[in-house]
Amino acid sequence: MTEHPNGDRALRLLMDGLSEVAVIMLDPRGTIVSWSPGAERLKGYAEHEILGENFAIFYPREAIASGHPRRELEAAATFGSYEEEGWRVRKDGSLFWAQIKIAALYDDDGELEGYGKLTRDLTERKQAEEQHANVLALLEMTARTDALTGLPNRRAWDEAMDRELARARRNGTPLAVAVVDLDGFKTINDAHGHRAGDRFLRQCATAWRTAIRESDLIARYGGDEFVICMPDCPSECAVDVLARLQAQTPDGATCSAGIAVWDGAETVDQLFGRADRAMYEAKAQRPDSIRIITATRTDAGPRS
Repeated sequence: MTEHPNGDRALRLLMDGLSEVAVIMLDPRGTIVSWSPGAERLKGYAEHEILGENFAIFYPREAIASGHPRRELEAAATFGSYEEEGWRVRKDGSLFWAQIKIAALYDDDGELEGYGKLTRDLTERKQAEEQHANVLALLEMTARTDALTGLPNRRAWDEAMDRELARARRNGTPLAVAVVDLDGFKTINDAHGHRAGDRFLRQCATAWRTAIRESDLIARYGGDEFVICMPDCPSECAVDVLARLQAQTPDGATCSAGIAVWDGAETVDQLFGRADRAMYEAKAQRPDSIRIITATRTDAGPRS
């Protein structure tokens, strides 16, 4: 092995003994001048292949393009050492998640002689962390998803309403809420069984997703009742959205809807309560209608 800048025999013996750690010595420009057996095992290069190369060879292209390797050395020279974790590249092109430690080395006169660099492979730990994070994300998504229809559930709806009401208050924009209920759904269950009813609810969820705007959120509130949050949506726009939704209800079935637009002061529960009451009034008047109850509690009349 080529002598490192300090020529310290004890350090060389230590490098040889660290089989799980890559120990590399660099000159002030980042050129590799010493290479441990652990470095060969970790990175795949034999000593004769790598000596004289710049240590940037171990970095992904985007890191090299951004000047990241150079900044590591600059930080080590400024502060005495540098540590980080990140992706590095082996000889065969494969990536591994590395823990990096770089120490600046100085001679007796305080002149920079080079750097000592330790690299440890933490890929297994990184993969375990990512798997754990993915599981948590899946659980979090499941907790906000209705198992039958795949739509957001009541918990997701409550969170969205809190968020959108705060935004409407902050921006002074309208926020419309609609409650939608299928007409005669009990008849489907009684005539064809609950499996058929469940299948029909899934069909409605799929069809209604395409009827709402991209900014809207439709959720299953419970049973055959659905709710829609429509940010930045005045009453006329909300009626248009609900008309499209009614038109796309599958198999010739119908649904009734109630709409309320936030009055600028009421709570989420009060806003939802107006929309819910409007839906029941629409259904009582006749199926397949849309009814608006305004903040003054006057009715804008049924619309089909």
